[in-house]
Amino acid sequence: MKSKKVFKFAIFLISAFGLSQCANDQLEVITTECTDDIAYTTSVKPIIDATCAYVDCHDGGPAAPGDYTTYRGLVNFLTDDLFVDRTIVVRDMPPNYANGQTSLSSEQLNILNCWIDNGYKN
Repeated sequence: MKSKKVFKFAIFLISAFGLSQCANDQLEVITTECTDDIAYTTSVKPIIDATCAYVDCHDGGPAAPGDYTTYRGLVNFLTDDLFVDRTIVVRDMPPNYANGQTSLSSEQLNILNCWIDNGYKN
C-alpha cells in the first residue's frame, strides 16, 4: 500500500517537472512596425526560395504540397491560412530536417508578418 503512494507521488513529481519545462519553451513574440512596401516579388520571394521552394520541397513535385516557386502557386495556401499556421504560428516550417535553413530568422519572420498584415501584396 505504501509503495503505491510512493509510486503515485513519483509520477506526480515527474509530471509536474515535465510540464514546468514545457512552459519555458514559449515562442518569441514577433513585433514589428510594418511599411507597405513589403511585396512578394521584392521582399518575400527570396525568403520563400531559400526556405520553402527549393528542390524536393514546395517546388511543385510530390515531396511537399504546393508550388511556392511563384506567387500564383503560393496564393492557394495563403487563403486557407495553411502557410500562416505553419510558418508564423507553429513555426515548424522550414522543418528541422530541411537541406538548407531549418528555421526562419527574426528578420525573415518580421518581413513575412508585414507581408501578411498588408494583404499579401504581389
